[in-house]
Amino acid sequence: MHSLALLQVLLMLIAPTRAFISSLSAGRLPRRLLAGGRLLSSPDGTSQDDRWAAMYSSSSAAPQQTFADGGSLAPSSFGPVRVVTFDLDDTLWDTAAVIRHANEVLQQHLAGELPGAQLPPIYLLMKGLFAQFPAEYHDASLVPAGSEQAEPVYLTKLRKDALAVVHSLHAAGESLDPLPSPLPAAPYPPESAAFASSAFDVWFAARHDSIPANLAPSVVPALTRLRALSPPLLIGAITNGNGNPAHVPSLAPFFDFCVNSEGVGISKPAPEIYRAAHERILAAGEPGGEGGAIGPWWVHVGDDLVKDCVASKELGCRTVLTREFALMKEEKERREGGKKGDTFDVHIGAGKPSVFGADATTKELQPPMDEAARLARLLDAGSDLRMQIGADDYLAASMRDEFCDHVCDTFENVVDIVEQWRKV
Repeated sequence: MHSLALLQVLLMLIAPTRAFISSLSAGRLPRRLLAGGRLLSSPDGTSQDDRWAAMYSSSSAAPQQTFADGGSLAPSSFGPVRVVTFDLDDTLWDTAAVIRHANEVLQQHLAGELPGAQLPPIYLLMKGLFAQFPAEYHDASLVPAGSEQAEPVYLTKLRKDALAVVHSLHAAGESLDPLPSPLPAAPYPPESAAFASSAFDVWFAARHDSIPANLAPSVVPALTRLRALSPPLLIGAITNGNGNPAHVPSLAPFFDFCVNSEGVGISKPAPEIYRAAHERILAAGEPGGEGGAIGPWWVHVGDDLVKDCVASKELGCRTVLTREFALMKEEKERREGGKKGDTFDVHIGAGKPSVFGADATTKELQPPMDEAARLARLLDAGSDLRMQIGADDYLAASMRDEFCDHVCDTFENVVDIVEQWRKV
């Protein structure tokens, strides 16, 4: 089946519903319309029919090149690869383990600095502050009209504010257990702000110090191979978190730049963060495509179908979905007698801890949920979608195939694919 037709079939299966369209628009994802199987026009009035047909031009009638691990691409998608960017959290390293370690170090630091204080986990204050003052922790001007920012973007500010609240309440002799409601708003006393900045530095250092022990096994060998390619690649990171490979000695030599969402004001999948990365690429002397446009010369690699693959493909990048951590977690579940792993996992963020949970990551505000439930929440299509997706693994596999130019089980596979693309 032609992939555009397959896309239309998928859409017919999971809706019709206006919530589906509005959720895609609010999430800054490609917009599609079910009526008559047509596609919505772009905000500038340009028809997206041709754009989507070209984006998904992998018709079974077209000859394809097949790789050793089973992936394939239509010849029209090939071209010289000059830039590779990576997501970081849960792509290069196990974020839950990294943040857990940083939180433990921070709690020990606070206990030493504020003896006798009943210290709540900082994530509880972060959650409370974001609930009370959401506009303080993202750039509201970048959020589409009629939608809400579901998770914080300015994570550094949020954590520092939470630490300032702890210090100011303790200094005033107020109880931290239970936390007062409402929580005090910024600005905080200068001494509390200074305390928060110092404590954050402890957390930030611990976050990066724990990364080498929690990297995916093939990350360093793969990055070593990428860096050795000739002509050299420009290698970058694009992340919703506040991690940066520049602060990790074993990773710093491999990365030319890092774009964090809090430096942009909005998080993936919003296109602004990828455009910010594009500006860094052009500033580094990479000419880009015709007129400097984003194109298949840029490969983005990540673990999240929506935030990494769909978002970057909409702008013209080639996309690689990496499943190393997903497969490792599935194998652990098998060994421990948990649920059987799903080889068709599209990995759009399912099972990742809350931003504010005890194992807080920078990925999701919502608690862990299975793949179908995660997608149902994203599209706001309710129980009907859960039933449809859960009833047929083929749908999940088809969605993955539509948005990903390649799927890799290890980072070594990522290098293999980039090398193949550079030869064409």
